[in-house]
Amino acid sequence: EQIFKSIRVNQTPFHERVTHYLKKSAVAVILISIIPALIGSILIRAITPESAARFNFQYMSLAIGVVMLILGYIFNYGIELQKKDDETL
Repeated sequence: EQIFKSIRVNQTPFHERVTHYLKKSAVAVILISIIPALIGSILIRAITPESAARFNFQYMSLAIGVVMLILGYIFNYGIELQKKDDETL
């Protein structure tokens, strides 16, 4: 929600706040896709030590988080290009 609000207020997606929120959301999505699987794997291993170690995490949410993180860096590069363009005019 903050991302869209910032885009609406600044009237451009190439703003520091947008990239900040995008990167922050990406890290949260990545952590949410990995941490529950890690905790579940540790608990299963602690309860039944003879069981095989399994680490079942959500591939799709991990991929979405990585794509969001890449978009954050692309938007950051867009900010740099926008500043260079503004300086040349």
